[in-house]
Amino acid sequence: QRVGDLQQPERPAHRAALSQLVSINTVNVFFQFFFFFTSFNYGELGFDYCVPVRHCLLNVPAKAVFARGIAAVREKYICVGVSSGSVLVFDVPSKGSNIILSEVLEEHKEAITDMASECSGNLCIADLVSADDSGLLCVWKSGEDFHLLNKILVLSICSSVKLWKGTVIAGYGTGQIRLYEGVTGILHAEVNAQARWIYSLDFAPFTGLLISAAEDSWVRVWLVSLTPETNSVEVNALTDKYSTLPIKSLWSVRLF
Repeated sequence: QRVGDLQQPERPAHRAALSQLVSINTVNVFFQFFFFFTSFNYGELGFDYCVPVRHCLLNVPAKAVFARGIAAVREKYICVGVSSGSVLVFDVPSKGSNIILSEVLEEHKEAITDMASECSGNLCIADLVSADDSGLLCVWKSGEDFHLLNKILVLSICSSVKLWKGTVIAGYGTGQIRLYEGVTGILHAEVNAQARWIYSLDFAPFTGLLISAAEDSWVRVWLVSLTPETNSVEVNALTDKYSTLPIKSLWSVRLF
């Protein structure tokens, strides 16, 4: 009998594990190059030297185990949430690689779950919102120094958040979606959107379409409308056959 005949057939589980291992190694190689070629200047925070990006999360005031939530604010800043509750604000130049950790926002006491940014038109008061495991939403105004505009607390984990024309759209572990006025914290709408934990939200600002995906295996599409005359926001479920889709396992959704 030939040696080749003695080899066991490859099992699907082995192929999946091998594929996952290759993916992980590919990501690791990418970040190895990214960490090697990129450094941040900590001079403004009291450090006189540059360190690789991989050490960034180890040198913030509270040690972070992981990073979760990222948002590009305006055309200058990248904000990253970490497990300690800190939000790291990086100043990214239009040219060159001198990326600076310019500020650390420390209003959150629990791990960051998600962040979102948006600025419509020339007048933009609130352009960043961050959420954490305690259900706290922090609304920020970006600039040379980021200013905290408001705190909104709901005693339920906010798993996903979006920002649209100053309105905070938040999805919760309870399956609810809540819409707040960012600056004042006024609750505009509350919807029992899903039967279980909401994993992800996405929003199309030009059409007002909102999509939610949850642990109940359903994807639902909503229409958000803003009435400037009355300063009111409404959210309605779409009723056509494509507005609710059953999916066996879904963690993230995107609108295009």
